[in-house]
Amino acid sequence: MIIWAIIGVTVHWLFTLMGIVTNQKAFKVAYSFSIFLVTQTITGIFIEMVKSRHKMLITKTKHLIANDR
Repeated sequence: MIIWAIIGVTVHWLFTLMGIVTNQKAFKVAYSFSIFLVTQTITGIFIEMVKSRHKMLITKTKHLIANDR
């Protein structure tokens, strides 16, 4: 996640230099690192939760199908 946060900050910096992204008020590109790190961590946790629940659902469905036979 740290590598992706660094890549995100680098791309944000490049886009700022090219004028594609404009920062408002006192926002600095350096602040983006912590924001990228937090959002990517939360996204990773969410994805792991979804995977876990999906596995439970598949296991439960297989168990129900096996009991119907």
